[in-house]
Amino acid sequence: MSRITNRVVLGAGSVLLASASAFGQLGGSATVTPTAGPGAGVWTYAISVNNTGTTPIGTLWFAWIPGQNYLFSTPSNITSPAGWTPATFGSGSNFSVRWTASGTATDINAGSSLGGFSFVSTMNPTQMAGNSPNFNVPVTTSFFYSGAAFSDAGFRFVAPVVPTPSAAAVSLLGLAVVARRRR
Repeated sequence: MSRITNRVVLGAGSVLLASASAFGQLGGSATVTPTAGPGAGVWTYAISVNNTGTTPIGTLWFAWIPGQNYLFSTPSNITSPAGWTPATFGSGSNFSVRWTASGTATDINAGSSLGGFSFVSTMNPTQMAGNSPNFNVPVTTSFFYSGAAFSDAGFRFVAPVVPTPSAAAVSLLGLAVVARRRR
């Protein structure tokens, strides 16, 4: 009888060790870069993801937390990196975009980065960098999941909207002109 008990204990210990090593830390960041166009009053937003955790990222759900969509303009012309599929969610004045990897081969591995996520919106960069008028939280509040959406607890983050070098240069030039006129 003691032999069976020992085997059960060893078996349970082996399962416990295997389970403990399967869990990792989900974490990361993303940056959102706006460019004007493809038409007047329209902006293209490119998103780059950086996995800073120890677990692969298999889902990026942008401008969303469970139950709330933060884009107040319908996203269009959505593009994805190879092996990722986009989907839009929402209605009225509340939208989000979710990208899901087709499998573990296209996940964003720990320590890696991936670009190629983008969409077009009539929201300007100031609006994108601000709060959602419907929920009063940053529009770019988003979630990562290690697999499909809801496959784990997820990781919530806010992606900064960074100006393109040309937009930053135009802004600095504008400030210089204003400063010069004041003199």
